[in-house]
Amino acid sequence: MISSALFAQCDCVLLPAKEAESYFELVFRGTVQSYSHSVAVFRVSRVWKGHITRNYEMPAMGSAELCDGFPPRLLVAGNELIVYARRVQSQWGDYVYFPLHCQTRLAKDARQDLRQLGRGHKPRR
Repeated sequence: MISSALFAQCDCVLLPAKEAESYFELVFRGTVQSYSHSVAVFRVSRVWKGHITRNYEMPAMGSAELCDGFPPRLLVAGNELIVYARRVQSQWGDYVYFPLHCQTRLAKDARQDLRQLGRGHKPRR
């Protein structure tokens, strides 16, 4: 069961990778290609969950109260990340994906996650 602390305030609970995979709608490995104040562009190499293309854009900033968005220190061109993102309805009624900042991390620091997640698959073209 997921703790309500995930959404109450920015005191995230780090979940084991397999549990996080079942909870989040997107889980992928990608390299930051570029970053602006509102959008992060990734070159995706592996996908564990979600319909993601090789070049994938997503909002870079979220809500501090809800712990979503990327930690700014990770959004550096060339950084390879394991991203766990959830679907959120925007103010315009469409849906966007935001990462949970404490679950998303550098791939080099996520060896245990990678073991738990397994091989995954290549992104869609």
